Amino acid sequence: MWQSPNQRVRAIANARKRERDRLLQPLHFRRVEAELKLLTAGQENSPSMPVRVILNDLSPKGMGMFVVQNLISGQEILITLKEPKALTIKARVIACQEYENESHILSPKTYPYRMGVRFIFDSPEQEQEIQAFCDEINRDYLYGSKAA
Repeated sequence: MWQSPNQRVRAIANARKRERDRLLQPLHFRRVEAELKLLTAGQENSPSMPVRVILNDLSPKGMGMFVVQNLISGQEILITLKEPKALTIKARVIACQEYENESHILSPKTYPYRMGVRFIFDSPEQEQEIQAFCDEINRDYLYGSKAA
């Protein structure tokens, strides 16, 4: 595989440099407030509850968030983000557990549960829309490439 020992040494040095560069990349945690509605049969106007979404936990298949009450795995929900862009998407709860927050960040609202959801797509176009939304969030809001 390696033709000479120098190639191996260079490959290792390049891999270490790429890792250092990756770690030096600016990463900004961005949190936004959102609303969540339970989608239960027979209840069309269920009350909404506030949630906190960390945009770094957003992927084209699902996301993580903090909620005010424990939800059961398998429940279908509707999530509405208002910023940085408006987005409403249906999802299914895959995990929800109590979260011990030992941070020094003070906030008027407390979110004692961490929840993971998987998106439910009604069409391939909606899936492509979410993929484009995630790409835009990563490009413009998380890695500092947008002019402030």
